[in-house]
Amino acid sequence: MQGAGNDFVVLDETKSSLGLTPGEYRYLADRHFGVGADQILTVRAAPNAEVDFEYVIHNADGGQVEQCGNGSRCFVRYVVDKGLTNKQRIKVQTLGGVLEPRLAEGGDVTVDMGKPVFDLPAIPFDSTGLTSVPAWFNAFMAVSALPA
Repeated sequence: MQGAGNDFVVLDETKSSLGLTPGEYRYLADRHFGVGADQILTVRAAPNAEVDFEYVIHNADGGQVEQCGNGSRCFVRYVVDKGLTNKQRIKVQTLGGVLEPRLAEGGDVTVDMGKPVFDLPAIPFDSTGLTSVPAWFNAFMAVSALPA
């Protein structure tokens, strides 16, 4: 599936777990040796009565991530198109919390991803070994890369 240019492999684990390893997720996402995808979305049965489903998101490197807006929209289309639900509002458990994507009459899907986090220490990012550069440097590099 694809959502706004991000492409996904969607796996259905609503009946049983495939038990894939990070290496197997990497292989699936590999564009030369696997199916090829930005992320792999795994649809699972609800872990509790408060939600309708759970879905797990793995990046192409095999690592699990909290949420993905375009992936959430594909998730909704998948569970509706496959007949796993007929609800217009679906509560889904993700690593990042519970989301409630909605399917509109025309088929569009919307999802509130919550407030963005701007507090740098709260963002899961390891900047070890990176050096910041001033904004003017990026502009200079872009202009100097233009053909003469």
